[in-house]
This record gives sequence, C-alpha cells and structure tokens, in this order.
Amino acid sequence: MPDSPERPFIPPRKTHGIEGLGDVVHILAGPAAKVIDAALGTDWQHCPECAERRKDWNKKFPLRR
Repeated sequence: MPDSPERPFIPPRKTHGIEGLGDVVHILAGPAAKVIDAALGTDWQHCPECAERRKDWNKKFPLRR
C-alpha cells in the first residue's frame, strides 16, 4: 500500500523487546542480583514475586503506546 500525502508512513519505535518499566528495572537490577546470588547463595534472579511485579509494572507503565 503506497503512502498517501495525508498520512506518511511512520515506522514503529523499536524497543528491543522492552515492554515497560518492569523490563527496564529487570535489565538494570539483573547484574546486581547475579552478584548477590553468587555471594550469598540466594536465588533473586528467579524470584517469583519479582516476576509478578515486573508484569504489573509493564502493564501500569508501558513504553509502547
């Protein structure tokens, strides 16, 4: 479908799989969680509560509109 003069084609923003604020926090906090897990023998990288919070934050604060 050719572009019309009234509405030029605008490509969607690329967010590289980042849906919202939850994904941003996950990306930034991931390395810290990995270090803490290695030092203390915890498993913060696979925290189920964190995964739920990530989903909630992605819904409340999306990057795509």
